[in-house]
Amino acid sequence: MSSKYEWGKVSEQIGDGKLSKQTRDNNICLLQQNFPEIEKEIILQAWNYCDEDIDETNEILHYVNDNRLIIKSTCLIFFFLKYINFVLSINSIFHDDQKLLLSLLVDFGNQVNKTEILNIWKQCNRIFYETRFKLEEICSSRDTNRVLNIINDRPKEREELMIVRSMSLYILWNILNHSRTIKYRQISSQSLYKNLKLKCDQLGANFVETLNDMKGILLDFGFKKINDEDWYYRQDIQILHLWNRYRKWVNAQL
Repeated sequence: MSSKYEWGKVSEQIGDGKLSKQTRDNNICLLQQNFPEIEKEIILQAWNYCDEDIDETNEILHYVNDNRLIIKSTCLIFFFLKYINFVLSINSIFHDDQKLLLSLLVDFGNQVNKTEILNIWKQCNRIFYETRFKLEEICSSRDTNRVLNIINDRPKEREELMIVRSMSLYILWNILNHSRTIKYRQISSQSLYKNLKLKCDQLGANFVETLNDMKGILLDFGFKKINDEDWYYRQDIQILHLWNRYRKWVNAQL
């Protein structure tokens, strides 16, 4: 039976709601058969990441496996003659590569396309933390540009941009400059409301839209609203993320 026919057969078993245990087990078994060089642990990670979607899991595993084969063919040719003993242990290195690459796809796949992730992965010589650092920079830049574009797309919004830029720089600088001081990690909704209202009245800006923009920006920074009242930054300080936000707002065109 061809692999293509098997994929179609399994797809027909998928109904509404969650898959039955039998169908789930059959799909995982088939994935293992179609990707014998990929460890079961990696297959299960991809399966769970794709919410048990057989077609999406198949696509991800093909992507990871194709990258593995490219690396493998290059390495084997280079190492075989002079380093024959290295070939015996090379598969464990490939499996580690697969796990790391899959984790990058899981963490950044919704913001950066797969081809771009793979290209950066190769440019960084498959060094995980260097690749992750570059991907975080890309996502940080795009997120801030998206917020700025939303504001800039509306007419007569220069005053609003001035206000949110000023507030954003103030908040970011306090967190970065006083990372261990708790008071700079919390923002009173009442104080935020009053300060924005005062600035909007002074500059003739639309208060409702400015307030909504500021709420979205706080969420982007990493703040969360507790019990629908005040804002808190409770996670560990993400220096790179916040610094990139700060640089973007400094360079924002008014």
